[in-house]
Amino acid sequence: MGKITADSRTVDELLSYRYDVDYYQREYRWEKRQVAELVEDLVGKFEDSYEPGDERERVARYDTYFLGSVVIAERDGHRFIVDGQQRLTTLTLLLVHLHRLQPSRADIPSRIFSERYGKQQFNIGVPERTAAMQAIYKRDVYDPAAEKDPSARNIWDRFQDTESLFGIEERELDGREPVAHFTDWLLHNVVLVEILTTDEEDAYTVFETMNDRGLNLSPAEMLKGYLLSRIENPAVREQANDLWRDRMLALIQRSKDDELDFPKAWLRARHAATIRERKKGAVNRDFEHIGTAFHKWVREQSGNIGLATPSAFAEFVTVDFEHYSRHYLRARSWAEDLTEPYEAVFFNALNNFTLQYPMLLAPIERGDPEELAAEKMCVVATFLDIYIARRVVNYRSLGYSAIVYTMFQWIKELRRQHDLDQLRVFLRERLDAMPEQFEWQSFKDFRRHQQNQSFVFNLLARLTYFVERRSAKPTSFRKYLDRSPANRYDVEHV
Repeated sequence: MGKITADSRTVDELLSYRYDVDYYQREYRWEKRQVAELVEDLVGKFEDSYEPGDERERVARYDTYFLGSVVIAERDGHRFIVDGQQRLTTLTLLLVHLHRLQPSRADIPSRIFSERYGKQQFNIGVPERTAAMQAIYKRDVYDPAAEKDPSARNIWDRFQDTESLFGIEERELDGREPVAHFTDWLLHNVVLVEILTTDEEDAYTVFETMNDRGLNLSPAEMLKGYLLSRIENPAVREQANDLWRDRMLALIQRSKDDELDFPKAWLRARHAATIRERKKGAVNRDFEHIGTAFHKWVREQSGNIGLATPSAFAEFVTVDFEHYSRHYLRARSWAEDLTEPYEAVFFNALNNFTLQYPMLLAPIERGDPEELAAEKMCVVATFLDIYIARRVVNYRSLGYSAIVYTMFQWIKELRRQHDLDQLRVFLRERLDAMPEQFEWQSFKDFRRHQQNQSFVFNLLARLTYFVERRSAKPTSFRKYLDRSPANRYDVEHV
């Protein structure tokens, strides 16, 4: 167990060190809104004390401003930012702007970068951002569109915001005298609490409870931080970080919800061992904990899911995460576009069957080839399509609470269906055992009502589309679903 200290530090004191940025929060993610909030707060607080004509020495008696906490880990003679790099990076960008306004001041550059053996290194040390930071500091030509690293592009954009926001609302802080006062105040009167630890476990524990100003870290980012912190080989850790970043970007580009929905689907599909019992007084178990805080669940259950060694943590990201996120993205693409032979995935999504994704991932083994994994998902999706239809036409609920226990039991059994033919047999047996069947009486009595009207509309549109295709008539399933035209299709039309 290492030592944890907490001390008040000015911006000047904090930025007198050079930091590496730990994998807990490697990306710079602030948007214009967060930068604007920070600049507004700082300038507003400074104006509470500043009077035109004040001598610079008077700044020492200006009010101080508390800017929150940062978590720093010391290891091997280096300082790593565990929590707080969004603020420290933005403060650095603000100092670059202040340096541009006061190029003769000698105290600002040393808080932006340090120089060792003739080599300039920025004090917030992330190699991928060096080109962008150099261009910002030296006013060099830079093309953010050609930049591959999203954080570097974002830093460039946020610096432009910093320049435009600093003098807002006619504060006239771009004059030399008030800018000098403001710079002194920023460096020496703005304070943060530095939480310093020498123990990795302590650093993560503290980090997990801390939030960045205005932009909380997501559970997916916390999970990444925990997993990468356990990988000892720097090259492997860098590879895992790049993989995680690129794949999460792909998920977010499809939908912001997928950043959280994928880890839930993956962990429930492959690792959840228990679920809340269906009785009074029952407590949440694996399935529920993954749904509410999967990052904490992985940490607490690491031994039970095979995360016992640094190499196991590395494989969990570079093999498991890569494999299942790739197949999840394939399933999500099928859910958005009607794609043969995976139409069932689309229809299940159309019926808002959110438990589809852990079911699709459950039978996929980490070594399954692409084609086999796709066939498994196709077979499971078809099974769910039939299951959904049988439930609805027999007036059985598809509500989450009504089916989640059954879905979880099937998920656990699906993990053991390694062979495709074995999987087909298993699912056929489950369909045969269902009390809800496609009996004539069910269809004879089937009516539309408030709870099933969406399903009825989708079903009739689907039947119409099927008949038109088989009749070689021009058709488009999308036109039946489009609710925007004034003369849109409805149940009566299809």
